[in-house]
Amino acid sequence: DVIERVIQYTKFHLQNTLYPQYDPVYRVDPHGGGVLSSKAKRAKCSTHKQRVIVMLYNKVCDIVSSLSELLEIQLLTDTTILQVSSMGITPFFVENVSELQLCAIKLVTAVSNF
Repeated sequence: DVIERVIQYTKFHLQNTLYPQYDPVYRVDPHGGGVLSSKAKRAKCSTHKQRVIVMLYNKVCDIVSSLSELLEIQLLTDTTILQVSSMGITPFFVENVSELQLCAIKLVTAVSNF
């Protein structure tokens, strides 16, 4: 149960906090402005990140790495494996998260060996 909660918490922060900060394509315009293409959104992106966001990003990378190690030693349910695999594949569609993508490679490899 704790493992499933950690996975849900991590996926929540990935989708709602980190992906919008690192890749502007995932941002929602609060003013409901016109629809911009993904290239236009990326062109407007600033590279400066808040310290809290960087710390959260590093913690999420640690969690993803730890989950890949956990999969090698712990037997998990099918629903948990599905959640982990979706969390491991999603970073490959997001730009500017290269460290997370490296951790996700380990996670996806562990899932495939499962």
